[in-house]
Amino acid sequence: MEVGHTAAKSGDSNFESNYTHVCANHFDAPDIVTACDFNINGDSVSLKRDKPTLKADAIPRNFEGLPSYLTKRKPRFHSSTMQPPCKQPRQSSCEELRASPTPCLDRTLTARKGV
Repeated sequence: MEVGHTAAKSGDSNFESNYTHVCANHFDAPDIVTACDFNINGDSVSLKRDKPTLKADAIPRNFEGLPSYLTKRKPRFHSSTMQPPCKQPRQSSCEELRASPTPCLDRTLTARKGV
């Protein structure tokens, strides 16, 4: 939460107090933890928290009334489905090239012999 403390600093505010409250309106919904998820005997169990808490990397980003250039937007992550497929290595049709430890040299020598 250090990054969030730095982003929300104003004056001499101290975030180490037990009485400090943060307005949920300033955070994105995925940054607020409202339930605890457990795995008990292979079953997934979710219990609602009495008090919501923030994720460790939560940063206040939503401030109404401020110009858009003063608000920090969450960086976008590109989905893996948007990436082009990986290139496949070329397959040589010549069996000699696969069997030879140095295919480039063998190819050069056979080309010179034919000339």
